This record gives sequence, structure tokens and C-alpha cells, in this order.
Amino acid sequence: MACDRATDLTVLPSGQVSLFPGTGILARAMTAAFCVAVFYLFEINIFFVLFLGVASMVSLSLFRVPAFGRAPHFLALLVVAMTVVACAQRVPKAVAYSPADHLAFRAGGTATIAGEGFLRRPNGRLVRCAGSEVFLVPDTPYFREWISVFRAGNRFEDAAALVDAHKEAVRVTQCDMAGTFRFGQLPEGRWFVATRVTYQLDRVDFSKIDLAQDYWRDDAMLVAPVETRSGAVIRPVLSNPNRM
Repeated sequence: MACDRATDLTVLPSGQVSLFPGTGILARAMTAAFCVAVFYLFEINIFFVLFLGVASMVSLSLFRVPAFGRAPHFLALLVVAMTVVACAQRVPKAVAYSPADHLAFRAGGTATIAGEGFLRRPNGRLVRCAGSEVFLVPDTPYFREWISVFRAGNRFEDAAALVDAHKEAVRVTQCDMAGTFRFGQLPEGRWFVATRVTYQLDRVDFSKIDLAQDYWRDDAMLVAPVETRSGAVIRPVLSNPNRM
């Protein structure tokens, strides 16, 4: 088939569509690289980008993508990406909320948590949790299951109803501009503290920016266990190792 000069696409002998001229593994590799660049620039997490690069190579090699309207192959890859995202399962809650199990955590005390939350970007710069909510929940089987399910990439059925049921056991504060937070008058016990850190570049000046160092986007929930003691100030640090 002839190359469509209007869109600079090449139709491979197999009937596949490549964004670049050439045939065989070179064209597939160039198309895969282009897909990675597109998803990277559209601010998808870097680990997902690497997965997409491998997926695009495999799909280019194994599947026959018709040249519908000379559409770029990365549109087909986008369908794959959307399918992966949609694969997060909705699971039932196995451990029911029990007010009695959380009653002691709702009492007052003399313990204090004074922590900070931040992410270290790939270029070494820190992004703090300034303005983000910070949640403190008891370390009980109910909340341990919640964290385990979210770490696995899944979500609960009827999550809104669950949140409404356990909200009495959740303490909430906010990170200040320095990325620090504080919970006071706490009883002794084991807890989980969690916050979210997000960042991105709103505008890209390709003449001034180093994509390998500066163009990053992230949206991470950080969770860490903490144990309070009467009269003591506990200083947890939530950072990259604490990602969900």
C-alpha cells in the first residue's frame, strides 16, 4: 500500500499502521517510542508509560490493526490503556466496622503526632503536601483491610456508605504551607496516618525545559504506621517509601 503523505503514516506489509516510514522491527520500535512520548507528555505516571511502551511493541507485533481512516496506532493503544485502568476491581468489605473496636481511639489523651509529608521528584526536588488533608485512622482489622485493598489497586463496593459508617473513627487535619501537620490530645495506640501529594507542570516551554529532569507529574497517597505514647510527641515522615 502507498504511504499516506497527508498524515505521514506508513502501512506495513502486514496491514498494520506505523507513524514512521520503514518496515519490520524498526518501524514498530519507532511507533512504540512515539507512543511512550505521547503518553509521557500527557502526564501519565512513568511506570504506566513504561508498561505502555512494552504493550505497544507487543500489540504491533501480534495484532493486525486496520488502517481505519489512517488513524495512528497509539489510538488503539489508548484503548488498551483504558482497559487496564478499568480493571480495578470492586470488592466487598470482608471486615465490618465495629464501633466498640474503635471506641478507645476516640478518647482524649496526652500524645501528639507532629509529622510532615513530601515526595522527592526524580530531579531531587521536594514537593510537599501543603494544603492536602491528612487522615489519622486506628490500626484495626477494619482499616488494615481498607489499606490492603487500596494498595492492590482495587476499591470497595458501596465505598460511600462505608465512609459514612466509619467517619466517627477518622481524625482529619491539613498540611500547612511547609508540608507539616499535627494531631494533638491523642490516646495511646497504633494508628495509620495518610496524606496525598500531587504535582505537575502546568505549562511546558520546550526551549527551557529538560524533559528527563523536569517534566514530571505525580499523584500519590502516602500511608505510614505510627504508635502514640502518653506525653510523647511522635514525628512521622511520609515520603516516597510510603506510597500506597
